[in-house]
Formats: sequence, structure tokens, C-alpha cells
Amino acid sequence: MDAFYKNFYSDLTCEEFDKRMAAKSAIDPENFAQLEKVVADIKVPNPWGSVGTAAAIAFGIPLAVLALGASLLWALSGFAVEQRS
Repeated sequence: MDAFYKNFYSDLTCEEFDKRMAAKSAIDPENFAQLEKVVADIKVPNPWGSVGTAAAIAFGIPLAVLALGASLLWALSGFAVEQRS
């Protein structure tokens, strides 16, 4: 059971893991309220949330700086539009 614990429940202590596993096995299948409470207590890791945050920082900040620089350059040039001949 230690390998299962280390792979999937590394954020819990061994005692807390054993307590939750015992609580899961003691649930009456007909009692859905008790089942919902146990399911709500289980934490499922969400790596895509942190990936999305990192991607937003990695792409958002440079794009914001680029847009700010382009608008500043346009403002300093007197809001002029290039004349093409």
C-alpha cells in the first residue's frame, strides 16, 4: 500500500490516508449524502491550471509590453498614419 500511497496521495500523511481509506470502506452504498461528503473531501490535482497560469504570464506580459510600446511609438509620432506613394 505504500507504493500506492506515494504515487497518488503524497500531500497526505500516512495516518490521514489510512483514515480516509477506512472511511471509504465503511460507507453504506445506499447513503448518498455520506458518499457525497467523502467524494468532496478527495483532492484531485489539476496540473492544467498551473500550466494555464504559466502560459498567460509567458505570453501575456510580452504581448502587453509590445502593445504598449507600439501605442507609445504611435502617440509620439503625432498619431500620424504612414503615407504610401
